[in-house]
Amino acid sequence: MKGANYVPAHTLPELSADADAVAHLLKAANEANMNMIRVWGGGLYESDTFYNLADFYGLLVWQDMTFSQAAYPLANDFVASVCVETVQNAQRLSYHPSLALIVTNNEIELFLSTNKSDFGENATRMESDYKTLFIETIIKELKVISRKDFSPRPEPMVSTPSLGVQESGKNLSNNPQSFNYGDVHFWDDKDGFSPETYPHARFVSEFGYSSLPMKSTWQRALADSADDSDLEIARLIRSRQHDPKGFIPILQLIAYQLPFVPQNWDEDIDKFIYFSQVAQAMATKTALEVFRSLRTGNHTMGALMWQLNDVWVAPTWSCIDFYGNPKLLYYWTKELLAPTSVIALYDNNSNNLNITLTREDFSEHRDSQLYYVLVNTYLWTDLIPKKTIARAFGLGSNNLEMRQIPLEYLLYENHLKEELFLEIILEDEYGNSVARNFFYPVPLNKIIGIKDPELTLEVEGQDCKAATSPYANSFSLRITVRYPALLVYLELVHPYYVKERHRFSTNGFTQTQPKKTIHLVFESDTVCMTLTTDHIKVQTINQYLI
Repeated sequence: MKGANYVPAHTLPELSADADAVAHLLKAANEANMNMIRVWGGGLYESDTFYNLADFYGLLVWQDMTFSQAAYPLANDFVASVCVETVQNAQRLSYHPSLALIVTNNEIELFLSTNKSDFGENATRMESDYKTLFIETIIKELKVISRKDFSPRPEPMVSTPSLGVQESGKNLSNNPQSFNYGDVHFWDDKDGFSPETYPHARFVSEFGYSSLPMKSTWQRALADSADDSDLEIARLIRSRQHDPKGFIPILQLIAYQLPFVPQNWDEDIDKFIYFSQVAQAMATKTALEVFRSLRTGNHTMGALMWQLNDVWVAPTWSCIDFYGNPKLLYYWTKELLAPTSVIALYDNNSNNLNITLTREDFSEHRDSQLYYVLVNTYLWTDLIPKKTIARAFGLGSNNLEMRQIPLEYLLYENHLKEELFLEIILEDEYGNSVARNFFYPVPLNKIIGIKDPELTLEVEGQDCKAATSPYANSFSLRITVRYPALLVYLELVHPYYVKERHRFSTNGFTQTQPKKTIHLVFESDTVCMTLTTDHIKVQTINQYLI
């Protein structure tokens, strides 16, 4: 399972079922190669539109019931209301082919087991009340949709995280976060860029890192305010930061590897937004690659990012902001979750680069296809690789294959690791490029010798004098560099068009070819749009390292 957690599309519940917003989000999930959406228990039972679209896009739904991180009473009228709620929603959702799993609550079992000592003499009563409400009452009511005939449905799960089918129901687990059974919620302030940080769990139903939406989103959130200066945006960012830890997790993650002074984030909002999104994308990339590579031996069989979307404009863990604009992480997700991909993870213990190929396709008759992995070694001072190593892989349908390559084989002459980076290309047997990845041997703030890429941008669009409605508002952005450009970030800054939904064909990319064309497409076709280079802001890591 590859996907994300879904929160209500608006902070006002009555606006969360907006059909346009819901359709935009689920279509985006589908286009990013996700196949599962978890409806979080701290949110809502979603609208019929949501589940109909999940059916349409082939997105499996993990449905939490709306009980989360609390103790609930056993008063007769409350329990009766819960029973009605359970049956009504179960019957409403049960016929949807997208409904994969129902879970009765979010993190309550974890809450009880973690805080047992604080409850003192009330711990036994609270555990008993929990079992009465969720196991003896709600699970029993959910049998209205149980099915054990020709098309069996998975039994409801009591809580998340939990031991899953290993859960006995008689006694609550002292460790619902066990890596050996069920699912885990992984939240840790350790180095998110390191593969060693992540658990080898069976299923990871929550994990993620937060970042800030792009600057135009903050300006739009200020509405018609005459003052949209950086000072006012910083004030809004502070007021919308509701994480109990404040900005510490974002700034700490940035500080691990990126060239940014965390203490002075409000002095350069553009820089802070860029580095927060880079840090989120890089850490989540590492996590997803670890979890996907662990599917070998059927170990980690699913990972759901926290989170897909936002309820309002704020620093959050989303990959799509409140107005539907993709963050850097979203752009990366399409490649990270692609059925056929190449993963490169460094093993610190052996000093090896572990290359894993994934091929997720269904075939009634198992076959094997030939692939080639090319590892190009670049210096930061040149667009021509200094060294190439090739490996052949035979990969069966719906399979993974991992090979280890000593990192020392991939270095170049007497150059330090700080002076180079690796490009990993996956080709099919006919020489067609199927997937691409990059590996940076050192933290980005330790890179030596990187140069100004001398990046130039050209923008081409339609001729509005000759165009007719509906207008094809698609633009070609030709990017030219003389030296490798690290994590090129494109942002639309047109004062009016920023409010129109738009998407780049890719973003946050490392450019190793002299010329690269990126497409910028707008959903709106009612007005013929024109753009110039002044309407596209470009940032790279290079500019912060030289």
